[in-house]
Amino acid sequence: MRKMFLFPLLLLGEVAAFGQDSGGAPSHETLRSNLKYSITAGVGIRTGNFLEGTLAASYFLQPKSVVTISLMNLTGSINEKADRDVDGHDLYFVGVTTELKGSAIAASYKEFFTDSFYVEGGLDLAKVNGEFRISKDILSSAENLTSDLGHYTKLSMMVQIGNQWQWENFTLGTSWLGYLQPISTSESYTDPTSFSETSNSARTFRDEAKQPQTTLLRFYLGWSF
Repeated sequence: MRKMFLFPLLLLGEVAAFGQDSGGAPSHETLRSNLKYSITAGVGIRTGNFLEGTLAASYFLQPKSVVTISLMNLTGSINEKADRDVDGHDLYFVGVTTELKGSAIAASYKEFFTDSFYVEGGLDLAKVNGEFRISKDILSSAENLTSDLGHYTKLSMMVQIGNQWQWENFTLGTSWLGYLQPISTSESYTDPTSFSETSNSARTFRDEAKQPQTTLLRFYLGWSF
């Protein structure tokens, strides 16, 4: 019983020690004090069915303060819902989707509150194009049947939390969780075709223009100097 009680205490001690000095090694903050610039690349998740690919450039105002410009490539797909089964689970058509492609640029300020933990806030401007698609495989056709749905542009306030670690010039970090709140939206949609007019995936694409979004697990690594 005593061993079972001690185990979680030991585990918490290990978690608390993560990212702290070990064997006299300099802290991450100390290593950041010798840096001015950072170039990183990463991947992440943005709700609305998006995957992100990111290239970012940062400037260290001081070891605890960083400003960043990020360029993101956005890709995703929304499956067309068919019906629900007897248990209430959604069923989807095979090969019928709304494909999403877009890009985003973000300007942000990051403040470190511990050796590696930070809070980051800024603005995110995203433009997303939608295309309704029926796969050629289910049409027995040489080409996919597609319909351009137009695009929307969304300016959002962004806040996220994460950890960033420094080993000499090598930088590794993760923004664990973030939130995007739209403050301005511009929409330009094409007239629906006969097969996209009643599409629920196309409607989801258009509705997403005004919806808040969550970002998850934005992993990145790079070189600082």
